Amino acid sequence: LVLNELTTIGYNLKYKGTNYLADTISYILFSQTRIVDSLQTKVYPLVAKKYGKSVNNIKSSMTKCTETMYCDCAGL
Repeated sequence: LVLNELTTIGYNLKYKGTNYLADTISYILFSQTRIVDSLQTKVYPLVAKKYGKSVNNIKSSMTKCTETMYCDCAGL
């Protein structure tokens, strides 16, 4: 469901960061506590563990896919 919404707004599924972002959003939406102010310490480590990556890798991949989506939508 989250991946469908991300592709609707212009994210490309070929980037790993799109999946990381979808997992981050899903975790926030479906967790009991709705943690949004502790992404770096509570949410990103869960996504990183799922994919066997570092937190920095997860963050940079999400940033890169967001920048790419923006450039694609803006026609840059």
